[in-house]
Amino acid sequence: MSKFRQDSDPERWELASWVRWYATVIEQNFIVSRFLGHYLNSSCSSNNSKDDEDKASALLNKDLLGELDVLVDFVEVICEAPDSLHLQLNNLVYAVIRYAGEDYRIVQREILIRVVELKDRMASLSCNELTQLLGSLKRFEDCKERLRLLFVNRARNDALWEFICGAKLKIMEMGFQLRLCRLCYEA
Repeated sequence: MSKFRQDSDPERWELASWVRWYATVIEQNFIVSRFLGHYLNSSCSSNNSKDDEDKASALLNKDLLGELDVLVDFVEVICEAPDSLHLQLNNLVYAVIRYAGEDYRIVQREILIRVVELKDRMASLSCNELTQLLGSLKRFEDCKERLRLLFVNRARNDALWEFICGAKLKIMEMGFQLRLCRLCYEA
């Protein structure tokens, strides 16, 4: 499906780009599901937040960071939606965006669980792990405006973005403290 082409007229070409994009979203969903060990869809995903938090707390830092990276990769794929957002009036495009939005809502929850756990562990993260976490959060935050355009009538989830911003600030503060400690140690 990701190679699907329809060259007969400009509108079909644009619709075909939506088909190719959604095929990529589905492929990425499978990649993330394989990496996390469970499927990312509302009917199969655990609705027990406590169980999910317990699973995250049992993971090693590197595993949590790896999962966060894969989840952010998924968000970036969602953000690669075609620019022809005016086609959302088309039933096919509207349905595809709705399905992608459902996946994104689940991914948001998965990201939040990992960021909360990593934020709790920040004092024990190495400088490299803090840098990796900061990079993942920045990549995620870079998607914010595109997500708002794509899911224009959906809830904006400002609390998530505020939490992400707070986590980034805490990481930068910790990184600054680590650099100061290194400088004092080397002096």
